[in-house]
Amino acid sequence: MMLSEHVGSFTMPLDGQLARSALESWGIRARLEGETLAGAAEWAQGSANVRVFVSEADAERAITLLREHEHALAEKAHQPDTLDESVARSFRLAIAGWILLPVITQIVSAWQLRKVKPKDLSPRVRRLYWAAQAFNLSVMLVATFFLIFH
Repeated sequence: MMLSEHVGSFTMPLDGQLARSALESWGIRARLEGETLAGAAEWAQGSANVRVFVSEADAERAITLLREHEHALAEKAHQPDTLDESVARSFRLAIAGWILLPVITQIVSAWQLRKVKPKDLSPRVRRLYWAAQAFNLSVMLVATFFLIFH
């Protein structure tokens, strides 16, 4: 069976590989062109053209499935974070952010956590909530102490 019908183009090889994998998971054989490392400079510039091909018999179905798949991914990307995801992000900000912008990141993290009720969180994220709050408070107290006594 000749895989000669072009059903999609991507600038990143990974996107093309994901499209091919999705098609194959739906029972449609697919092949890629333009995914080799010879085009690494083109990928870096975003000008690569990774193309997905399927058989003529599967082309229409493949195009429809890829569109639906891309639409579902776009919908998921636009969904708001859950409360647990928001608290986990605030925790990461509190811990990692103090290296670059101490106190400022703690204020932002504490601000994001201000309306969260710990009882609404999963047990694991509740621990992250309290750890972030303790870390935020500790850094802000040390900064305050430093400003007052130096």
